[in-house]
Amino acid sequence: MALTLSMRVKKKPAKKSLKKTYKGFQLLRAFLDAQWKVREMLDLQEEGQGSGMIWWTQPSLNGSTDLLVPPDLLVDVKDYMKSSKIVFDVVIRDLQKAISYENPRLSKKQRLELEQLRGHPMTWRRYHRYADILRYLEYLQHLHSDLVELVPLGRSSEGLPLVAVKVSFPSSETEIKGSNSKDPKKKWQLRSRMKPAVWLEAGVHAREWIAPAVASWILHALVEGENGSGADYEVLKQADFYIMPVLNPDGYEHSHTHDRLWRKTRSRLQDQSDDYYVGWFPWNWGRTECVGTDADRNWDFHWGEQDSSRDPCADTYAGPHPFSEPETRAVSDFLAEHRGHIKVYLSLHAYSQAWLVPSSQAYAQFADDGVLMEMGKLATAALADMYGTKYQVGTAAEIRQPASGMSHDWAKARAGIKFSYHVNLRDSYGPYGFLLPGSQIVSTARETWQAVKAIVDNLSPGP
Repeated sequence: MALTLSMRVKKKPAKKSLKKTYKGFQLLRAFLDAQWKVREMLDLQEEGQGSGMIWWTQPSLNGSTDLLVPPDLLVDVKDYMKSSKIVFDVVIRDLQKAISYENPRLSKKQRLELEQLRGHPMTWRRYHRYADILRYLEYLQHLHSDLVELVPLGRSSEGLPLVAVKVSFPSSETEIKGSNSKDPKKKWQLRSRMKPAVWLEAGVHAREWIAPAVASWILHALVEGENGSGADYEVLKQADFYIMPVLNPDGYEHSHTHDRLWRKTRSRLQDQSDDYYVGWFPWNWGRTECVGTDADRNWDFHWGEQDSSRDPCADTYAGPHPFSEPETRAVSDFLAEHRGHIKVYLSLHAYSQAWLVPSSQAYAQFADDGVLMEMGKLATAALADMYGTKYQVGTAAEIRQPASGMSHDWAKARAGIKFSYHVNLRDSYGPYGFLLPGSQIVSTARETWQAVKAIVDNLSPGP
């Protein structure tokens, strides 16, 4: 189904708000080498709720802990860490300056030249708005209608279309192109039933711009091939693909237009009154805009238990109930409808270079965790083989801290998808965090695509 421009523009009016500035904010990177230091940082996190501090990574012994601190708290926070004997570096000295350099604008002339030359505005050298991404999906469907089908899943809270892209051979073409691998002894083979499918989503957390860029590049590599080399028929012989470049389009747009570090959706609770929430949570006194839900804490599996909040102003707000968001409802319904067909679930995020396997609860593992871990290690080995990028593999509890209501846990436990992973892309110990420069999009996408293909290569076909 083609998405027309009229579908894009029918968007509910949102409250106007000023663009948030991060002038003078500093990103501090702490190195925690003892459990008591982790507890010190967790105490700081609890005491600092509503203060303007933003935790880019959670306090942990595994990897560094990144904390964005507003200018008025810098002296106090640095003194606190020094008194706690916590070693730290200043990674970004002025976040607003870093934001201004991250994604230079295209001139109108450059944009027109791109569209005339390629037929779409996507470059994979910079980060694009949702309208550009939708236009690229329409372009693919128009030019490659034999391979590409747009799958409308519904609409976001603010009325934007939620779209996945199915990439597969039509049944007759599958039979022809896959004929070399058919068993000559079998006269009849139901190829469409045998072939597994891969679900790949991105843009769950709005500020993680690298994820939609990587997902759209993978779509480009799969359908058009790098440097115009054509569809990757070998991979399409092995699996069908469903790719959703932006699961949270409202939040993604808001991160471009109003607040670069916005994480959540943009839903507003039906019964929400600002006075009620301001009065209920002391740290929110004076704050009037408690909007959105963490779309990766909103899934109906151990919902609301770990690393999720009941405070609507918190970044990890789990929502008023599981699947309160139209975005998570739409994807979960689709996955449930395709139960048995989809064998791989990949949710792309950023950052920290971690390949998270699902956990049946906070620390417990699934019965087939050994196979999940083995496949995760195989995928990250394939990824590292390209540029040497190292990933950690394990559960959220092992690598950072336990978290509940996450999509990859639900995909495994409820949708029965055997190989379900949450993937935190670049960067890790580098100086960028969420502000990964556009110059790293293609290399990040190439190595991630290597990992995806390694998983597909090792899937055993079956009903």
